[in-house]
Amino acid sequence: LSAGEIASDPSETLFPLDLTSTDDGLLLVSGTLWAGGEFKGKILVYDYDFAEVGSIDVTPEFSGPEDYLSGVAHAQIGDDQFIYVFNASTSQIGVLDSVGALVETIEAQLPNIEEDPEADPDYGFVVGMTHDPDGAEGAGSLWVVETARDWIYEIDLQGNVLREFPHPYLAVEPAPEGSPYGVQSSGIAILPWEADGRLAIGGGGLRESGQPRIFALDKLTGQPIPGTEIPTDGISQYGSTYAFPFEAIVKDGEPRFVALTGSGQSGWLLEVRADPPAAAAPTFLVTQQENYVDEVS
Repeated sequence: LSAGEIASDPSETLFPLDLTSTDDGLLLVSGTLWAGGEFKGKILVYDYDFAEVGSIDVTPEFSGPEDYLSGVAHAQIGDDQFIYVFNASTSQIGVLDSVGALVETIEAQLPNIEEDPEADPDYGFVVGMTHDPDGAEGAGSLWVVETARDWIYEIDLQGNVLREFPHPYLAVEPAPEGSPYGVQSSGIAILPWEADGRLAIGGGGLRESGQPRIFALDKLTGQPIPGTEIPTDGISQYGSTYAFPFEAIVKDGEPRFVALTGSGQSGWLLEVRADPPAAAAPTFLVTQQENYVDEVS
């Protein structure tokens, strides 16, 4: 429906990795800026028409020169606004106020992938993150997508894992044991126009190219909700669909997704219709050619 470019200074390289929205109609894009030989945490601020209206420098107290910021979420709690940013290098969540000052640091208690007790722990790589105001029995929680395992976690605001389940496409065709490949996943969002606060995620099968669809999940069971698939063909015109985080918003009374794609010197914010097409999008089809007896002598 519309597109806005995210551009950085030619002397810098910006890696935008996630986005969230605020109750007063702003989009926050989290990322890491490579400048002067070091990483710097950065949050860019846009309105719903993709005009840049400001930026927030993430304090070095939370984001060091070798750290990589990934997920971002926003919460309005009473009269206070909080920004949650995920440090993929330390598996910590920084709680920032509206101007970027560090309020507290949360240790995300994700399981350790590394089996060697002598090795440094490996908590995977979180890309997408969203705040659920109804989570943790109304206290609020964070949902994250961890892409090394293609796993979805709900974390309370103290860092404890409340709920977890695999990406649904792992059940369709899991990667062979020892394979470096996996299903495609990245973005996650709470759907504000649904009374049950269901989740939306992106996904694709092991043998598919990128993430060909966004679909809704039941956040209690982790099961896909039939008839909610949105094709991502339009997003692929602006960049790869292998990893694109997204946010769910209501703009001019209409449900919308805003997808983030691209990297390097530029990226794109893309406004996408959130209502499923009249003809249901295909989900996953496996075909196999028949075997014939070799009769050549």
